[in-house]
Amino acid sequence: MLEEATVHHFSPHVDSVFTIRSLANGPMRLVLARVAEGPRTPGIEQFSLTFHGRPDAAVGHRTQTLHHPVLGAFDLFMAPVGRSSARPGVYEACFSRHVGAAEHDDSIARHTAQVENPTCRMSS
Repeated sequence: MLEEATVHHFSPHVDSVFTIRSLANGPMRLVLARVAEGPRTPGIEQFSLTFHGRPDAAVGHRTQTLHHPVLGAFDLFMAPVGRSSARPGVYEACFSRHVGAAEHDDSIARHTAQVENPTCRMSS
């Protein structure tokens, strides 16, 4: 799934719950707080996912298996964002992949349509 994942796979799931299993803390709920597109570079698609979790149950820099009711289970490398004492419970996963010219042009067209749509939840 992640090999073909784009912003558009995750955007509809902002504010939904993903679950991970932590050996130290048992099942943990993470909320997908933000999906953000990275800088536009010809032939490269970049985006990030920001998750919010409980501040008292830390997730370290590592690959986690996330479970979602619609997206299913998948492995994702996540890392805490910022200093742990300043923003506990905030995690980010970053994506960067090469895309063909036609796929890149289609991605730009979809992004333009979303920017023109006032109900779009993605922030710039």
